[in-house]
Amino acid sequence: RNEAWGAFPLYKNGFEIKWYNVNEVFPIALSNTLKAPNPYFSAFVKLAPNKGIKDHKHRERHLVFHLCLSDLDGYSELCCGDERRILKNQGDWVIFDDLHD
Repeated sequence: RNEAWGAFPLYKNGFEIKWYNVNEVFPIALSNTLKAPNPYFSAFVKLAPNKGIKDHKHRERHLVFHLCLSDLDGYSELCCGDERRILKNQGDWVIFDDLHD
């Protein structure tokens, strides 16, 4: 997306990922994504050190799940509404409803 972050998509409801074969590269991740009820979007996202994503809102309601894949030198802070969660160590996770006022 830019120097701050990037997304490597696994699945997006209604859209075919054409630039690589997800099932060949990430068969287990894709299989587990499709076990969730009505998934909308799944991706690996990398955030650059000391960077962030601007506050934003979504037009549709989705549950969002973030899983820290490796230990961080520092931490990642996720905010939704008045709640804040810290992810720092491999296996840390957070799930939230991304539709907020």
